Amino acid sequence: MEQGRTGEKHGGAVEDALADTQAIPSVPADITGVDSARPSRRDGGRASVFASVSGEAEPEDVAASTPLTLKPEASRYEAGPLLGMGGMGEVMLQLDHRIGRHVAKKTLLPEVRSDRTFALFVREVRVQGQLEHPSVVPVYDFGLAADGAPYFTMKRVRGETLAHILERLADRDAEVAARFSRHRLLAAFRQVCLAVQYAHVRGVVHRDLKPSNIMLGDFGEVYLLDWGLAKLRSDVAAEIDGDATPRDADRTGAADMVGTPAYMAPEQFGSGRHTFDTRQDVFALGAILFEILTLTRYRPGESFGTLLTTLVKEADRPLPTRPSEKAGDIAPELDDACVRALSPEPGSRLDSAAAIADVVEQYLEGARDQTARKALAASLLASARTRIASGQEDASARVDAMRDAIKALALTPDDVEAQRLLLSLVVDGSGKLPAEAEREFERDDFDVDAHGLRMGMAGLFSWFLSLPLALWIGIRDWVSVGIMATLTLVTILYMSRVLEARARATKHVMALAALLGTTLALTSRWLGPFVLVPVATCAIAILFASRCKREERLRLMLIWGLAVLAPFGVELLHLSPPAYTFKAGEIILHARALDLPESLTLTALAYTSLTFMVLPMILVGKLRDRQRDGDRRLFVQAWHLRQLFPAAGDRQ
Repeated sequence: MEQGRTGEKHGGAVEDALADTQAIPSVPADITGVDSARPSRRDGGRASVFASVSGEAEPEDVAASTPLTLKPEASRYEAGPLLGMGGMGEVMLQLDHRIGRHVAKKTLLPEVRSDRTFALFVREVRVQGQLEHPSVVPVYDFGLAADGAPYFTMKRVRGETLAHILERLADRDAEVAARFSRHRLLAAFRQVCLAVQYAHVRGVVHRDLKPSNIMLGDFGEVYLLDWGLAKLRSDVAAEIDGDATPRDADRTGAADMVGTPAYMAPEQFGSGRHTFDTRQDVFALGAILFEILTLTRYRPGESFGTLLTTLVKEADRPLPTRPSEKAGDIAPELDDACVRALSPEPGSRLDSAAAIADVVEQYLEGARDQTARKALAASLLASARTRIASGQEDASARVDAMRDAIKALALTPDDVEAQRLLLSLVVDGSGKLPAEAEREFERDDFDVDAHGLRMGMAGLFSWFLSLPLALWIGIRDWVSVGIMATLTLVTILYMSRVLEARARATKHVMALAALLGTTLALTSRWLGPFVLVPVATCAIAILFASRCKREERLRLMLIWGLAVLAPFGVELLHLSPPAYTFKAGEIILHARALDLPESLTLTALAYTSLTFMVLPMILVGKLRDRQRDGDRRLFVQAWHLRQLFPAAGDRQ
């Protein structure tokens, strides 16, 4: 038994009688469309007899050049090239002189003529001719040739079989891929489903649906070919009544194993006699849909033996193979429809070809909408990139770009490019803010400055508390000590005013730095410019540097440098008594503003050293905690964004 459709070897089955369409041994070289000289490996063992012939006049040209004359029947048709030949018949391109058009003419071969084959030939003509549907090739004429051979003519169709198209798509043929998108193939498949549904309503089951029996034209035409194995509801009635005439006995019964094994329903391999079951065609449509979605056959195999092995494995599976198991990018609704159509149990299948057509139609409507959404999303992304490029430092342009990116994501949530653009715009904090936003940022940022001011006031207050200790030690220069105490109080009051006004300005920063620098310079009168002043200056400078603006740093460095070096310069100019003298490798510290008793001096040094270590550490530590909290919030926001758009986040 061959891989093609099978029938009883003897007994007058319709499939045997119509074996003339089972193979095409050769086709003239000028035939285009399908390589019919080599049957497609996708056709399950059978090829179409319809192909397009090049190098001839179009129908309108023939009509213009052929006068309308009623010739004898024998001379009505002018023979053209052979389109195909099978075991019982041949199909040739013919010119109909009466109408003035080219037709495909099928003739029963002389060597197989008999009452039985004549009856089957008539049956095929009537089945095909009575199915008046745009996707069924219309029959034009039926009659006897001069030699008594029966023939019928039908529309000459041009195009490529779906089997040929799928084969070339599987081979990654770029030209075919450009012409036949999945969307176009599914639209054609839907037309086939509707043609099959029409036949079912008219009481006809095709029983040999497969890609090689579907032809797609260049202008949207879709044809369902070869109705030679079709079963009629009247056939079943005759079988059940036992009133089959000799001609009826030649018709195919449901017990016969007919069709193309790669696309046959499981029950077609059994003995389901006396049944008219449209679900056999539903199964075949499911197999065709599987092939369109995956570019692989549902039942792979080139030989009948391989197909039988596949069938055995198929029987052991509780559920059919899903298209999504073979290929990606399969819509769930198509995946499910394919599985339901391919159910091994007829009762579990989709109940009609129309049901498959409805699923495909709904998908195509969504696909058209998706195409429009993708086009609009691409336009929005292009607009966003243009806004960014034209206004790198313009905050409003970045905001508008964000809006465009968000709209694009609303249209196509899985668009990685849109995700990446939005993620970069949200996470990237570069660029200028509008003046109002900058003021809002300054107000929020002042909360950190306010904390620093409070810590500074506490430090100055602790410094002010050292004055009683100075009295205890003994004051020599009341003027310098009094000025230092006054400046300390003024600085504390100034800080409180700034804190109350919540106004951070460069002038306030410079004023505070000048007050503190002068206070530190006067402090050098206690123990000289190089004992306590550098430590205190360094601690205060670090605190200011942690909160000052970039343009303020240079002026602050000048102020703190003067606070340390100015007192030393005064001593070098002999405007003040020296704080240190050197003698025999020793440095001698001279008492100037304060007396320097040993125990009290050491106590004062320990107190001030501890103060200048603890207070900056507390303030800087708190600033660091606030900064870390802010950094963590930013990180969490960015992390959540990356989880929303993982593919875009991986590329950042």
